[in-house]
Amino acid sequence: MAPFDFFLAFVLIVGIGAWARREHGRVERAIASGLMSARMSGYRRVILVQWSLVALLFLHWVLKSREVSSLGLTLPMTWRFGLAMLLTAAGIGFLWYQLRSVKKSEEAREDARKALADLKWLLPHTPPELDAFMRVSATAGICEEVLYRGFLPWFLAQWMPFWLAMMISGVLFGIAHAYQGLGGVLKTGLIGIVLGGLTLLAESIVPAILLHIAVDALNGQLAYVVITTRPPITEPPLPESTLEP
Repeated sequence: MAPFDFFLAFVLIVGIGAWARREHGRVERAIASGLMSARMSGYRRVILVQWSLVALLFLHWVLKSREVSSLGLTLPMTWRFGLAMLLTAAGIGFLWYQLRSVKKSEEAREDARKALADLKWLLPHTPPELDAFMRVSATAGICEEVLYRGFLPWFLAQWMPFWLAMMISGVLFGIAHAYQGLGGVLKTGLIGIVLGGLTLLAESIVPAILLHIAVDALNGQLAYVVITTRPPITEPPLPESTLEP
């Protein structure tokens, strides 16, 4: 263990959540003031911060002569890894089905509008924003898995069983999304625990990376469909007095 290990753990447990909350307020204020580029600027900052943390982590790992396999960056040719990849494919298929349902059904879009109302400031509203959101999705899928399913469980496992460290890391992943409110914490915490379980099964973070990218990217596309598709205009019924006898 080195001082940088403790520093990075502090950043992931405390710093990222505080920074994300600040970013939330910053983007919302900018949007409210009419700055249309606010979301794009926010996306760029997320990409910069996450890749910077991962670059520092890899540099630290190289300087300490540590194996990248300790971060879960392996491709084990085992039945466990194969099963994890099948579960990942099933999860991606379910997300794709959800997206198709929202594209076809106004009722599904209305339900999604209600569910996404508090996150509208974060979600893409234009084609360029959707393209940028896809880059954010790839960044989050890779970087957050390396940090929260690779490094943080390794760090916590110095004091507890590895499986418990992985589950606690999932909870901390949810707390880092406190800017999304209690519902966001519970949802992302559950996703973090599921991704941790998938990592434990696979003995690799690769399936979790693929599923995480798919969750963010397909939900981003779903949100774009919901935001850009206007609800149908329904004509109000005519007053009874205007109806012919």
